[in-house]
Amino acid sequence: MIFLNKGEAVQVRLNNTNPGYAWKLLYPGETIDLPESVGRSYGFEIVKSTTGKVGNLIVETKQKEVLRGSEFLEELKAIKGIGIYTAEDIINIFKTKENLIYCINNEGNLPLRNDIEKKLREYYG
Repeated sequence: MIFLNKGEAVQVRLNNTNPGYAWKLLYPGETIDLPESVGRSYGFEIVKSTTGKVGNLIVETKQKEVLRGSEFLEELKAIKGIGIYTAEDIINIFKTKENLIYCINNEGNLPLRNDIEKKLREYYG
């Protein structure tokens, strides 16, 4: 699977060589082909690649996989007025429910539209 590094630069162990292992320094924004369990353990995002045609030109598109079905995502979607895309945006900003609740209780404005912020404050505040 192809993975995208969205965090800090990280050293990735690639193969078992004699002696030792091969390492690669993966910078933010770079992609690498790894087994699924290894890529997820490093916290990389899955990038799906598809090919298509635009006129006579063959193009390749990359799509990041969104982990649907998580409890936090489903809880956000259950709030009236918050759809799947807004819930995914909230998860991209706050990562966990605990982080969202902390920001609601301890910080001023959230980096979201006013109506979404109001709904989140009513639900979690």
